[in-house]
Amino acid sequence: MAPAIKKEPGIEESPRALAQVTPMASKPHKRERSASALGSEQASPRKRKKDERLEKAKASDVWQYLMKVTGNAFDLPRDFTKTAYMRGVMARPRLRDLQKVWITRLASEKPSSKLLKTVVFYLVGDDPGEYLCNSKGANCAEKYDAVTPAMVSWEEQKQEIHKAMAFPTCIYIPEGEESSPSSGGRKCCNASYRESNDPSMPEIWLPRSSPPRQDPTPTRAPSSNAATVPPTNSYPETPRQQVFQGTPAQQNTVPIAAPWEQRNEVLYFHGPSNVQISYAHSAGYLHQRQGEPVPIGSSGTTFQMLELPSLGTTVALPSESQNLVGIVMEGRVEVILQDCPVFGISRGSQFNVVAGKECRVRNPLVGVRTILYIHGMPI
Repeated sequence: MAPAIKKEPGIEESPRALAQVTPMASKPHKRERSASALGSEQASPRKRKKDERLEKAKASDVWQYLMKVTGNAFDLPRDFTKTAYMRGVMARPRLRDLQKVWITRLASEKPSSKLLKTVVFYLVGDDPGEYLCNSKGANCAEKYDAVTPAMVSWEEQKQEIHKAMAFPTCIYIPEGEESSPSSGGRKCCNASYRESNDPSMPEIWLPRSSPPRQDPTPTRAPSSNAATVPPTNSYPETPRQQVFQGTPAQQNTVPIAAPWEQRNEVLYFHGPSNVQISYAHSAGYLHQRQGEPVPIGSSGTTFQMLELPSLGTTVALPSESQNLVGIVMEGRVEVILQDCPVFGISRGSQFNVVAGKECRVRNPLVGVRTILYIHGMPI
């Protein structure tokens, strides 16, 4: 028991008496405030580091581009700087632009973090060199039926985004934690979008108020003086003989097939031992033998006209015992050549195949046929 304090008359409420009766409470409070201030000082470097990472991401090439094309429509998600992987992705240079429909979408609605990541992956990811990738992690090339409506939409530049193929070409997600599916191999942005359960990735995205579609080139009544142009037919069975109805100068510019061409024939000369050697082949003759190597001359050289009529049509080239030279005459083709990355090649371009190398060609376009000329040369 604490000793009793004797109070002298007249000093019961004096400061001295009160100090003796009431214990001091200010010192623990002072110690508590000091600990709080110390914790705040320790947290400050961590906060500064987070802020620095955020500002660095905002200053990146890809983010500056997104802000420019969308008019600063949204903020940078915090999780874009939480992991070393995403910080590395944001530091990569932008390699391509977004399509108009994607810009419209991002500018008109707040994207989810998952959706925005997919867009960033598309802008900075690696190009596999083909419209549809053959990666084990995605293998979009085997999903022709599923992606065909989306490919048609991209070719016609419609204002819509299909879940099956949200971007017009496959682009690999940057290698790291988000690009390695359980099946192995690399994953592309289209596969990531297609397989996502995010509500912001519907089967078909459309603008909230889409204007009615109109034909950008309205049909006009033909003038009575207009020339009559024959329909396009690059490889007819029999060359057309229709004559333009125009001025004499216009008529003189119309190519007229020679009689032997009209008969779909081949021109020969007589070689040694009276052997016939071909030196010219009509378009109709080659068209009738589409896909069949035609001997040219006497040296073992062959010529083949190859038609790939629709999306996904794939043909193996006869490269087992001869070197090949391929020239694209119409459309575009994907070349799948042994020991080489798959590459696309379009009209007027040429590629080589060394004898013994396996090679396949494939039409990657919807509604567009591809025509190839394949020259075979003996080893």
